[in-house]
Amino acid sequence: MFLSLLLPILIVLLNPAAIAALNSELSPASDVHLKASMPPMVRLYGELVPMPGFSTLSALDVRDAITSFLDDKRRKEWELSLELDTAVDAPGIGRFRLNAYFDRLGPAAALRLIPSHIPSFDEIGLDIGLKDKLLPSSGLVLVTGATGVGKSTTLATLLDTVLRERAVHVLTLEAPIEFILEPHRGWTASANLCWAWPTGWARAGWTR
Repeated sequence: MFLSLLLPILIVLLNPAAIAALNSELSPASDVHLKASMPPMVRLYGELVPMPGFSTLSALDVRDAITSFLDDKRRKEWELSLELDTAVDAPGIGRFRLNAYFDRLGPAAALRLIPSHIPSFDEIGLDIGLKDKLLPSSGLVLVTGATGVGKSTTLATLLDTVLRERAVHVLTLEAPIEFILEPHRGWTASANLCWAWPTGWARAGWTR
């Protein structure tokens, strides 16, 4: 799955030597980080590790990799605001989250694959008793944790369970929209709040 995320990057950077290495030792990695003057890095068990087979990237290498994922509208938004947090659908590859920005060395990015399959309670090890807490018509559920521990996946599992068990309308407010929730007994609508602060929140009618 992680290799699928890297395929467009590998094509842009023209380094097929990395494919074999990534398919084995780096398969548990969660994120890809691209930054000028450094080789591509992956987050492996919480630590950044260089991708085998890659040399140091230039600012142009990173820019080419980022713009290969963006349409003209999002490319212009990134160049104007100097930061872009978005979800990208790559046909034949998958859906992933892209955070593109600029630092003192030039363009940089972090990418994370968004699985198309929403796992069940059993698949991610959630206590089945938690399901009963999702069925009342009111309440508050907080999902917290460090980067990469599975907060988004957990939330997707909880919401998918609600949609399967209850005939309700679920509204999600995300920045950007990550997992695609499918209707079952209930149906869903997702609003994308991925706008630059503060103008985006103002458009949403929110203030500091």
